[in-house]
Amino acid sequence: MKDDSNMRMFVTTDTHFGHRAMVEKLRVRDPEYEETIIRNWTSMVSKEDMVIHLGDLFLASVDIWHKLAGQLPGRKILVLGNHDRKPISWYLRNGFDFCCNTFVWRMYGLKILFSHAPVLEGGFDLNIHGHLHGNTHHDIECDNRHYAFALEETGYQPRLLKTLVDDWMKDNRISQ
Repeated sequence: MKDDSNMRMFVTTDTHFGHRAMVEKLRVRDPEYEETIIRNWTSMVSKEDMVIHLGDLFLASVDIWHKLAGQLPGRKILVLGNHDRKPISWYLRNGFDFCCNTFVWRMYGLKILFSHAPVLEGGFDLNIHGHLHGNTHHDIECDNRHYAFALEETGYQPRLLKTLVDDWMKDNRISQ
């Protein structure tokens, strides 16, 4: 069995590769957002690392993803978002090691639920999700069990999962 002691775990979400309306119509992203996401991902993530992508991968021809898949290092988990409409088997054949609607992982002393949109009910300590893009145009009432991850708020950088959890615990005055 391979030693995973050097593996780091990152979280990213809502890359929306090929979704030009994010720039042209919705105006929520910089014109170079795709290049910035790719540059940040490739400079921060190694092939031994794991990346949990919280959905909304791409909105364009599959050729866009085929060009990107080989460039983006790391073992990849995809939590399907509202724009991810391919069958799970397609994602598994095209660069992802695991694909699901949601999953729970017990780590850092917490029961962490990973989802695309916030989950409002359930037995979890922390729900890490994307979907909201750091704005309030969604009419969703989240509580302090939620961490809304938004690339728009990180300079389009993935974040280390441990850092994200530590920040959430600090914000909620929880000691580990």
